[in-house]
Amino acid sequence: MNAVRTERYKYIEYKGKESTDLFDIINDPNEKRNLINTAEGQKLIPELKKMLEDLKEGKAL
Repeated sequence: MNAVRTERYKYIEYKGKESTDLFDIINDPNEKRNLINTAEGQKLIPELKKMLEDLKEGKAL
């Protein structure tokens, strides 16, 4: 599992499962509503995915 967190969102990629989660940790602190397949989530994924890739490559955020 690899994940990145901002002040508002948590984006998680699961290895071997081909699945991802995206939660709004301010409005959904118990992480009950996965935003990954919502319009809001689709807008956020590119930025969060880039942040995660940068972390994997050791680049500073």
